[in-house]
Amino acid sequence: MHLGLDFRTRHEAYSQPVKKNETTGGAQYSKRIHVQIGIRYKPFKFQMEFLDARVLYNYGLSVSSRMEDRIDLLQLYGSVGTDNFLGSGLPTELQIGKFTQAFGKNRLIARSNYSNVPYSFVGAHWTLGTRKDWEVRAFVTRVVEAGLDFGMDLSGGPTLFMRVEPDFPGE
Repeated sequence: MHLGLDFRTRHEAYSQPVKKNETTGGAQYSKRIHVQIGIRYKPFKFQMEFLDARVLYNYGLSVSSRMEDRIDLLQLYGSVGTDNFLGSGLPTELQIGKFTQAFGKNRLIARSNYSNVPYSFVGAHWTLGTRKDWEVRAFVTRVVEAGLDFGMDLSGGPTLFMRVEPDFPGE
């Protein structure tokens, strides 16, 4: 069993306008709380993560869904995995549900450390191999668009996001 709690308060400010039609700088205090619960009973794993991200003080900035997402279920997935896939000695895992992920060098797909609300995806994610030696990752997902109000988030429309990626250390 895994239990986790993470709390972050952050102050951001700038003195000059950075967006079109802004006339002044801005400042903001924000907080983010993550609560994680995970249960593993080989070969099955169940993971839940709750998020409460709020703007505590705001001056000169428009609040978006990247800054505030009150009482949300960030991750909820089940997975099945083994350390010896078809007798090959390779580990594999298949996740299905709502989850966050990071790919490649985290330039395009990652759990953002800069915005107050991380990105979530709904779909399936499969891995084969180990990150230490080599790994193949494949996924078919849909981006979840976080809402500003309490309630269910919306799937990002009919567009599917998919990729198969081999990963070799040192690249």
